[in-house]
Amino acid sequence: MRQERDKGSGRLSIGWRRRAVLPHLDGDTRAVLDACPDAVLGIDEDGICVLANVRARGLFARAEADLVGTPAGELLPDLAGAIRELTARRRSGEPMGPTGTGAESLARRPDGTTLSVRVWIAPAYTRGRELTLYVTVHDLSERRAVLAARRALLREVAALRDSVDAVTAAVRDRAIVLTDVEGHITLVNRAAEKLLGYRSEDIVGKPATALSDPYDIDAVREELRLASGVDPLLELTRSGLPNQQRWRMITRDGEVRSVTLVITAIGDHRDPHGFVLVISPRRSEWEPLVKPRASSDRLLLDLDDAETRALRWQVGGASSRRR
Repeated sequence: MRQERDKGSGRLSIGWRRRAVLPHLDGDTRAVLDACPDAVLGIDEDGICVLANVRARGLFARAEADLVGTPAGELLPDLAGAIRELTARRRSGEPMGPTGTGAESLARRPDGTTLSVRVWIAPAYTRGRELTLYVTVHDLSERRAVLAARRALLREVAALRDSVDAVTAAVRDRAIVLTDVEGHITLVNRAAEKLLGYRSEDIVGKPATALSDPYDIDAVREELRLASGVDPLLELTRSGLPNQQRWRMITRDGEVRSVTLVITAIGDHRDPHGFVLVISPRRSEWEPLVKPRASSDRLLLDLDDAETRALRWQVGGASSRRR
């Protein structure tokens, strides 16, 4: 068998063998190979690459002219022994078939980097005499990267959930209610259940406004000129203003509870992921949240822009209530 070694590279030159193997592939067959989503290599009985489809060129980061003539062990180091075993079986006359479900291996690029791959080997015979091993190489690196990112995300979510559960369980003297970005309740701690008389499963999924005195909600909506259905306290939180409020909440039994309510946005207050409501019982008598416009202690009554209305309600209302 005629083989020459290229000067400088040390790579086997088998141009005559390449011409013997490739002509039997008609245009349709070659098009099918090039359309395959996986890399396909043709390896001859000497363990030399004689064929590479389009995907193989991308996977191994080499031109076809560079792949053809390269020893398979240089491209797939873990497969050199398997290829030698298959070609030895061929020479001994043993019947040969596909290698099964595929074995994990490494594909090596010219710069020395490696990719995780799964490899299948199927023997074929050129003109009934010469053996060609068709090696299908499936790139596992992208899938593994996605799975690794997914596992990391799940760990992060689990850690965040555990942290939230631990915090809400530890803060026993404060009722805590978590909502999504639209104001629907997603979590309550035991203190909130005790204060409001609800079980968690009774209120999760409901809007947080369902816990507040409807008079308070309507009064603040009117003061801030908000549309019906909008949670005014969440809108105040989105504005970035301090929003510790004296508020009234309604228990499951219809009892009115005077509380101090603080709402914090989760993430950027302008585009939050949700909200945290911290509720503390208040012993002092509740005072009207919004006094009549004629009241002399209201501030900035004639200014109509939304931000100033929010500030007016926040500062003026808070001032009047804390006297």
